[in-house]
Amino acid sequence: MRLRTEHAGCFTPVEAEVTPGAHVPPYAVHRPHGSVAGRCEVFLFRGDLSEVCVVKFNVLGRLEVIGDAGDCVPSAPKQRQLLVLLLTNANRVTSTETITSELWSGSPPARLATTIQTYVYQLRRRLVGDDWKAMDLIATCPSGYLIRADVENIDMYRFEQAVQRARTCLAMDPENALQLLSQAQPMWRGAAFADVPRGPLLQAHAARLEEFRMEALELWIEAGLRSGRHRELVAEITSLILLYPFNEQLHGQLMRALAMGGRRREALEVYQRLRRTLQRDLGVEPTRALKEIQQRVLMDNFPSLSCHPDARVGPRPA
Repeated sequence: MRLRTEHAGCFTPVEAEVTPGAHVPPYAVHRPHGSVAGRCEVFLFRGDLSEVCVVKFNVLGRLEVIGDAGDCVPSAPKQRQLLVLLLTNANRVTSTETITSELWSGSPPARLATTIQTYVYQLRRRLVGDDWKAMDLIATCPSGYLIRADVENIDMYRFEQAVQRARTCLAMDPENALQLLSQAQPMWRGAAFADVPRGPLLQAHAARLEEFRMEALELWIEAGLRSGRHRELVAEITSLILLYPFNEQLHGQLMRALAMGGRRREALEVYQRLRRTLQRDLGVEPTRALKEIQQRVLMDNFPSLSCHPDARVGPRPA
Protein backbone atom coordinates (compact mmCIF):
# COMPACT_ATOMS: atom_id res chain seq x y z
CA MET A 1 0.00 0.00 0.00
CA ARG A 2 1.47 3.35 -0.98
CA LEU A 3 0.55 6.81 0.17
CA ARG A 4 -1.01 9.00 -2.48
CA THR A 5 0.98 12.21 -2.59
CA GLU A 6 -1.41 14.39 -4.55
CA HIS A 7 -4.32 16.23 -2.90
CA ALA A 8 -2.39 16.79 0.32
CA GLY A 9 -1.78 13.08 0.80
CA CYS A 10 -5.31 12.57 2.05
CA PHE A 11 -6.06 9.33 0.23
CA THR A 12 -4.41 5.93 0.19
CA PRO A 13 -5.26 3.65 -2.75
CA VAL A 14 -5.77 -0.05 -2.16
CA GLU A 15 -7.15 -2.56 -4.64
CA ALA A 16 -10.53 -4.02 -3.72
CA GLU A 17 -13.44 -5.69 -5.43
CA VAL A 18 -16.68 -3.71 -5.51
CA THR A 19 -19.89 -5.43 -6.53
CA PRO A 20 -23.40 -3.98 -6.96
CA GLY A 21 -25.06 -3.49 -3.59
CA ALA A 22 -21.80 -3.88 -1.68
CA HIS A 23 -21.48 -1.60 1.33
CA VAL A 24 -18.75 1.01 1.12
CA PRO A 25 -17.55 3.07 4.11
CA PRO A 26 -18.56 6.73 3.78
CA TYR A 27 -14.89 7.72 3.87
CA ALA A 28 -13.98 5.65 0.79
CA VAL A 29 -13.75 6.89 -2.80
CA HIS A 30 -13.79 4.43 -5.67
CA ARG A 31 -12.10 4.65 -9.06
CA PRO A 32 -12.05 1.99 -11.77
CA HIS A 33 -8.90 -0.08 -11.71
CA GLY A 34 -7.29 0.23 -15.11
CA SER A 35 -5.83 -3.25 -15.43
CA VAL A 36 -8.11 -5.63 -13.55
CA ALA A 37 -11.65 -6.11 -14.82
CA GLY A 38 -14.36 -5.88 -12.19
CA ARG A 39 -12.12 -4.22 -9.62
CA CYS A 40 -11.68 -0.71 -8.29
CA GLU A 41 -9.11 1.27 -6.43
CA VAL A 42 -10.51 2.15 -3.01
CA PHE A 43 -9.17 5.45 -1.73
CA LEU A 44 -9.43 5.53 2.04
CA PHE A 45 -9.57 9.03 3.42
CA ARG A 46 -6.85 9.72 5.96
CA GLY A 47 -7.15 13.45 6.52
CA ASP A 48 -9.62 15.90 8.03
CA LEU A 49 -13.16 15.02 6.86
CA SER A 50 -13.88 18.75 6.60
CA GLU A 51 -11.73 18.74 3.46
CA VAL A 52 -14.25 16.49 1.72
CA CYS A 53 -17.26 17.95 -0.08
CA VAL A 54 -20.43 17.93 2.05
CA VAL A 55 -23.83 18.08 0.38
CA LYS A 56 -27.13 17.72 2.25
CA PHE A 57 -30.04 15.90 0.64
CA ASN A 58 -33.71 16.11 1.66
CA VAL A 59 -36.14 13.77 -0.10
CA LEU A 60 -39.05 13.58 2.36
CA GLY A 61 -41.07 16.07 0.35
CA ARG A 62 -39.81 18.10 -2.60
CA LEU A 63 -36.19 17.36 -3.42
CA GLU A 64 -33.73 19.69 -1.71
CA VAL A 65 -29.98 19.62 -2.33
CA ILE A 66 -27.83 22.05 -0.36
CA GLY A 67 -24.13 22.39 -1.13
CA ASP A 68 -21.39 24.85 -0.31
CA ALA A 69 -22.93 27.41 -2.66
CA GLY A 70 -26.52 26.86 -1.50
CA ASP A 71 -29.35 25.31 -3.49
CA CYS A 72 -28.10 22.96 -6.19
CA VAL A 73 -31.16 20.85 -7.04
CA PRO A 74 -30.87 19.45 -10.59
CA SER A 75 -33.49 20.89 -12.91
CA ALA A 76 -33.73 18.02 -15.41
CA PRO A 77 -36.25 15.32 -14.33
CA LYS A 78 -33.99 12.39 -15.29
CA GLN A 79 -31.11 13.83 -13.29
CA ARG A 80 -33.32 14.21 -10.23
CA GLN A 81 -34.55 10.66 -10.69
CA LEU A 82 -31.01 9.29 -10.99
CA LEU A 83 -29.85 11.28 -7.96
CA VAL A 84 -32.64 10.00 -5.73
CA LEU A 85 -32.07 6.45 -6.94
CA LEU A 86 -28.41 6.70 -5.93
CA LEU A 87 -29.41 8.19 -2.56
CA THR A 88 -31.71 5.26 -1.80
CA ASN A 89 -28.61 3.09 -2.12
CA ALA A 90 -26.14 5.54 -0.58
CA ASN A 91 -22.57 4.26 -0.09
CA ARG A 92 -23.38 1.16 -2.13
CA VAL A 93 -22.85 0.52 -5.81
CA THR A 94 -25.97 0.98 -7.94
CA SER A 95 -25.60 -1.11 -11.05
CA THR A 96 -26.20 0.20 -14.56
CA GLU A 97 -28.92 -2.46 -14.90
CA THR A 98 -30.73 -0.99 -11.89
CA ILE A 99 -30.38 2.52 -13.27
CA THR A 100 -31.71 1.40 -16.65
CA SER A 101 -34.70 -0.33 -15.09
CA GLU A 102 -35.63 2.72 -13.03
CA LEU A 103 -35.09 5.47 -15.60
CA TRP A 104 -36.43 3.75 -18.72
CA SER A 105 -38.53 0.79 -17.48
CA GLY A 106 -37.21 -1.67 -20.05
CA SER A 107 -37.01 0.77 -22.99
CA PRO A 108 -33.47 2.18 -22.78
CA PRO A 109 -32.07 4.68 -25.27
CA ALA A 110 -29.88 3.49 -28.13
CA ARG A 111 -26.67 4.88 -26.58
CA LEU A 112 -27.38 3.72 -23.05
CA ALA A 113 -23.90 3.90 -21.53
CA THR A 114 -23.21 7.33 -23.01
CA THR A 115 -26.56 8.66 -21.79
CA ILE A 116 -25.98 7.48 -18.22
CA GLN A 117 -22.43 8.88 -18.26
CA THR A 118 -23.80 12.22 -19.42
CA TYR A 119 -26.39 12.31 -16.63
CA VAL A 120 -23.72 11.52 -14.04
CA TYR A 121 -21.38 14.17 -15.45
CA GLN A 122 -24.15 16.77 -15.34
CA LEU A 123 -25.06 15.75 -11.78
CA ARG A 124 -21.47 16.14 -10.64
CA ARG A 125 -21.18 19.60 -12.14
CA ARG A 126 -24.50 20.68 -10.68
CA LEU A 127 -23.85 19.35 -7.19
CA VAL A 128 -20.19 20.24 -6.79
CA GLY A 129 -18.52 21.71 -9.86
CA ASP A 130 -14.94 21.05 -8.72
CA ASP A 131 -13.58 18.02 -10.63
CA TRP A 132 -11.87 16.30 -7.69
CA LYS A 133 -14.72 16.86 -5.26
CA ALA A 134 -17.24 15.77 -7.89
CA MET A 135 -15.46 12.46 -8.38
CA ASP A 136 -15.32 12.16 -4.61
CA LEU A 137 -19.11 12.59 -4.30
CA ILE A 138 -20.28 10.37 -7.18
CA ALA A 139 -17.79 7.64 -7.97
CA THR A 140 -17.68 5.49 -11.10
CA CYS A 141 -17.25 1.74 -10.60
CA PRO A 142 -17.00 -1.00 -13.24
CA SER A 143 -20.54 -2.19 -12.58
CA GLY A 144 -22.24 1.13 -11.92
CA TYR A 145 -22.10 4.27 -9.79
CA LEU A 146 -21.89 5.10 -6.11
CA ILE A 147 -22.86 8.25 -4.23
CA ARG A 148 -20.71 8.79 -1.18
CA ALA A 149 -22.56 10.57 1.61
CA ASP A 150 -22.82 10.60 5.36
CA VAL A 151 -26.30 9.30 6.21
CA GLU A 152 -26.60 12.19 8.66
CA ASN A 153 -26.82 14.43 5.58
CA ILE A 154 -29.78 12.51 4.07
CA ASP A 155 -33.10 13.13 5.79
CA MET A 156 -34.72 9.74 5.12
CA TYR A 157 -31.87 7.95 6.91
CA ARG A 158 -31.90 10.41 9.81
CA PHE A 159 -35.63 9.82 10.19
CA GLU A 160 -35.22 6.04 10.15
CA GLN A 161 -32.44 6.23 12.74
CA ALA A 162 -34.56 8.42 15.03
CA VAL A 163 -37.49 6.00 14.81
CA GLN A 164 -35.24 3.01 15.52
CA ARG A 165 -33.78 4.76 18.58
CA ALA A 166 -37.28 5.60 19.78
CA ARG A 167 -38.44 2.01 19.33
CA THR A 168 -35.41 0.76 21.28
CA CYS A 169 -36.00 3.00 24.29
CA LEU A 170 -39.83 2.88 24.31
CA ALA A 171 -40.21 0.22 26.98
CA MET A 172 -37.73 1.73 29.46
CA ASP A 173 -38.02 5.43 28.64
CA PRO A 174 -41.23 6.39 26.78
CA GLU A 175 -40.60 10.08 27.48
CA ASN A 176 -37.35 9.94 25.52
CA ALA A 177 -39.04 8.00 22.72
CA LEU A 178 -41.76 10.64 22.52
CA GLN A 179 -39.17 13.41 22.32
CA LEU A 180 -37.18 11.65 19.60
CA LEU A 181 -40.27 11.16 17.44
CA SER A 182 -41.50 14.71 17.96
CA GLN A 183 -38.12 16.06 16.90
CA ALA A 184 -38.03 13.83 13.83
CA GLN A 185 -41.45 14.79 12.46
CA PRO A 186 -40.43 18.11 10.80
CA MET A 187 -38.23 16.14 8.38
CA TRP A 188 -41.40 15.24 6.47
CA ARG A 189 -42.40 18.18 4.27
CA GLY A 190 -44.80 16.24 2.07
CA ALA A 191 -44.88 12.94 0.19
CA ALA A 192 -41.52 11.25 -0.32
CA PHE A 193 -39.86 12.17 -3.65
CA ALA A 194 -42.75 14.59 -4.25
CA ASP A 195 -41.35 16.30 -7.37
CA VAL A 196 -39.20 13.44 -8.67
CA PRO A 197 -40.29 11.13 -11.52
CA ARG A 198 -40.75 7.61 -10.20
CA GLY A 199 -40.02 4.39 -12.01
CA PRO A 200 -40.80 1.01 -10.47
CA LEU A 201 -37.92 1.09 -7.97
CA LEU A 202 -38.51 4.58 -6.61
CA GLN A 203 -42.26 3.95 -6.50
CA ALA A 204 -41.66 0.91 -4.31
CA HIS A 205 -39.16 2.77 -2.12
CA ALA A 206 -41.55 5.69 -1.65
CA ALA A 207 -44.28 3.26 -0.58
CA ARG A 208 -41.92 1.72 2.01
CA LEU A 209 -41.06 5.16 3.36
CA GLU A 210 -44.75 6.08 3.68
CA GLU A 211 -45.40 2.81 5.51
CA PHE A 212 -42.48 3.55 7.83
CA ARG A 213 -43.90 7.04 8.37
CA MET A 214 -47.17 5.47 9.51
CA GLU A 215 -45.31 3.14 11.86
CA ALA A 216 -43.57 6.16 13.36
CA LEU A 217 -46.92 7.85 13.90
CA GLU A 218 -48.31 4.81 15.72
CA LEU A 219 -45.11 4.61 17.78
CA TRP A 220 -45.47 8.30 18.70
CA ILE A 221 -49.00 7.64 19.97
CA GLU A 222 -47.81 4.59 21.92
CA ALA A 223 -45.05 6.64 23.56
CA GLY A 224 -47.62 9.29 24.48
CA LEU A 225 -49.94 6.72 26.03
CA ARG A 226 -47.14 5.19 28.06
CA SER A 227 -46.12 8.68 29.21
CA GLY A 228 -49.59 9.38 30.62
CA ARG A 229 -50.68 11.83 27.94
CA HIS A 230 -53.81 9.89 27.00
CA ARG A 231 -56.27 12.76 27.45
CA GLU A 232 -54.64 15.01 24.87
CA LEU A 233 -54.10 12.11 22.49
CA VAL A 234 -57.82 11.38 22.17
CA ALA A 235 -58.36 14.33 19.82
CA GLU A 236 -55.21 13.54 17.83
CA ILE A 237 -56.10 9.87 17.30
CA THR A 238 -59.70 10.71 16.44
CA SER A 239 -58.57 13.03 13.66
CA LEU A 240 -56.22 10.38 12.30
CA ILE A 241 -58.97 7.75 12.22
CA LEU A 242 -60.90 10.01 9.85
CA LEU A 243 -57.93 9.67 7.46
CA TYR A 244 -57.35 5.96 8.10
CA PRO A 245 -60.81 4.48 8.87
CA PHE A 246 -59.64 0.85 8.61
CA ASN A 247 -56.51 1.19 10.74
CA GLU A 248 -57.09 -1.14 13.68
CA GLN A 249 -53.92 -0.05 15.47
CA LEU A 250 -55.23 3.52 15.72
CA HIS A 251 -58.64 2.33 16.89
CA GLY A 252 -57.03 0.19 19.57
CA GLN A 253 -54.93 3.13 20.75
CA LEU A 254 -58.03 5.34 20.88
CA MET A 255 -59.86 2.73 22.94
CA ARG A 256 -56.95 2.57 25.37
CA ALA A 257 -56.70 6.37 25.62
CA LEU A 258 -60.43 6.67 26.38
CA ALA A 259 -60.38 3.82 28.91
CA MET A 260 -57.33 5.27 30.68
CA GLY A 261 -59.29 8.51 31.03
CA GLY A 262 -62.26 6.72 32.57
CA ARG A 263 -64.36 6.83 29.38
CA ARG A 264 -65.11 3.10 29.02
CA ARG A 265 -68.47 3.51 27.26
CA GLU A 266 -66.94 5.64 24.53
CA ALA A 267 -64.07 3.16 24.17
CA LEU A 268 -66.54 0.33 23.58
CA GLU A 269 -68.44 2.46 21.06
CA VAL A 270 -65.20 2.90 19.09
CA TYR A 271 -64.89 -0.88 18.85
CA GLN A 272 -68.47 -1.36 17.73
CA ARG A 273 -68.23 1.34 15.05
CA LEU A 274 -65.07 -0.19 13.61
CA ARG A 275 -66.59 -3.68 13.71
CA ARG A 276 -69.60 -2.50 11.72
CA THR A 277 -67.35 -0.71 9.22
CA LEU A 278 -65.14 -3.76 8.70
CA GLN A 279 -68.12 -6.08 8.28
CA ARG A 280 -69.91 -3.74 5.86
CA ASP A 281 -66.98 -2.67 3.68
CA LEU A 282 -64.53 -5.57 3.90
CA GLY A 283 -66.55 -8.51 5.16
CA VAL A 284 -64.12 -9.23 8.02
CA GLU A 285 -64.07 -9.14 11.81
CA PRO A 286 -61.63 -7.13 13.97
CA THR A 287 -58.32 -8.79 14.72
CA ARG A 288 -57.67 -10.80 17.86
CA ALA A 289 -55.50 -7.99 19.24
CA LEU A 290 -58.37 -5.51 19.02
CA LYS A 291 -60.80 -8.00 20.55
CA GLU A 292 -58.40 -8.41 23.47
CA ILE A 293 -58.39 -4.64 24.02
CA GLN A 294 -62.20 -4.71 24.00
CA GLN A 295 -62.16 -7.46 26.66
CA ARG A 296 -59.77 -5.46 28.79
CA VAL A 297 -62.07 -2.45 28.57
CA LEU A 298 -65.08 -4.60 29.53
CA MET A 299 -63.14 -5.93 32.53
CA ASP A 300 -62.06 -2.42 33.45
CA ASN A 301 -58.45 -3.55 33.08
CA PHE A 302 -57.21 -0.11 32.08
CA PRO A 303 -56.56 1.92 35.23
CA SER A 304 -57.92 5.43 35.04
CA LEU A 305 -54.91 7.72 35.07
CA SER A 306 -54.77 11.39 35.80
CA CYS A 307 -53.34 13.54 33.07
CA HIS A 308 -49.55 13.81 32.99
CA PRO A 309 -48.29 17.00 34.71
CA ASP A 310 -46.87 18.12 31.38
CA ALA A 311 -49.56 16.93 28.98
CA ARG A 312 -48.05 18.41 25.86
CA VAL A 313 -47.08 15.57 23.55
CA GLY A 314 -45.37 17.78 21.02
CA PRO A 315 -46.24 17.91 17.34
CA ARG A 316 -47.29 14.57 15.96
CA PRO A 317 -45.27 13.11 13.10
CA ALA A 318 -46.64 14.56 9.87
